[in-house]
Amino acid sequence: MIFTRQLAYDIKGILTDWVLYFALVMSVLPAYGILYSIVNFQGPFNVTQVTYFYAFFGSVLSIIVAIRPFVKDLQNNTIVLFMNKRSNRYKYYVSKLTAGAVTGLIFGVFCTFVLMFASGYADLEIQSALYFEVIVHYILFTLFYTSVFLAMSTFIKGPIALIVSAILSIMLLPTLLQVPVYIEQTPEAVITFINDYLPFSFAPDVIGLQDFTTGQYVSTIAFIVLFILLGVFKAGRTDY
Repeated sequence: MIFTRQLAYDIKGILTDWVLYFALVMSVLPAYGILYSIVNFQGPFNVTQVTYFYAFFGSVLSIIVAIRPFVKDLQNNTIVLFMNKRSNRYKYYVSKLTAGAVTGLIFGVFCTFVLMFASGYADLEIQSALYFEVIVHYILFTLFYTSVFLAMSTFIKGPIALIVSAILSIMLLPTLLQVPVYIEQTPEAVITFINDYLPFSFAPDVIGLQDFTTGQYVSTIAFIVLFILLGVFKAGRTDY
């Protein structure tokens, strides 16, 4: 397998998939609703609400778009064509991770377009650094969940079960992780770890608020590396 060809195939699959453009439109609509409210009804909103409502659908849909190339390979059983050698498995795995990061780049760039539009249309004051930060945040966000998803795929084989697990990890798991936070007996160190250093807990929220802390940057990158290492190790020993 030639890695560059596999990567080009994955990226082309994302760019030619109608789901990507449907996802981008669905991400923009809530954000535009906020901007329309500001302009026409003097709604008490600011740029935080714009990015938050962009992520209302964008967070989940970006992950669905990122993992679709892998899911389609599973559904069509074409994945077996790439898994005949261990070296090919590693190349395939890295290609899917890179495609996930590219998906994050697309959603991040599109969010900057929304912010540019918001600046002119609604006359919102937007810090110039935010245009760059949203791109970095969406790349980290999609890369984190893509690495989680691919690592999960070495244990869970069904494509539907994988998609459901990925969606629940974004929509339900953060709520479940807050349960220990509200238990008085929970040590403060555990609460701090859940809220500030566990991406499963904070990532779905801060991707909308766009307020990653330094510790959250570090922990997100650390978990990405951890899941990549786990996934690459298992992929070389797993039959699909």
